[in-house]
Amino acid sequence: MDKRMTIQKMIVEKKVMSMKNHPCAEEVFQEIYKEHPHISKATVFRILSDLADSEKIYRLHTPYGANCFDYRTDPHYHIQCSKCESVEDIEVRDVQIPQNPLETNGFTVTGYTLVYEGICPHCKEASIEQNIVENSSDFQ
Repeated sequence: MDKRMTIQKMIVEKKVMSMKNHPCAEEVFQEIYKEHPHISKATVFRILSDLADSEKIYRLHTPYGANCFDYRTDPHYHIQCSKCESVEDIEVRDVQIPQNPLETNGFTVTGYTLVYEGICPHCKEASIEQNIVENSSDFQ
């Protein structure tokens, strides 16, 4: 497998590093396309996968929506909004996850993903505003 640094790979890696918002592959492609319309979606998706496989970026499997990509590769945790599917880093203290679970049903454990779920402040505010509008129409 060819692992040379191409211009396309540099463009994709630089874009993910600059976005800092846990974008999905489609979002990365849309941002790159604005400046480099000659790069195909398939190329961007393949490069993202290669970068994640080589641990230059982190591929985050999320409960809602498509996988996201993170410029941070250090151990850290995430929270995803169940409404808009946005993902953010969060600080967590004292999480006790066994590194070698006793019962693996024959699996060889190669890693784990922990993603908290919730509703982001933007969606929570939108929900409150929607309820106010709906409730005010009851009085008309």
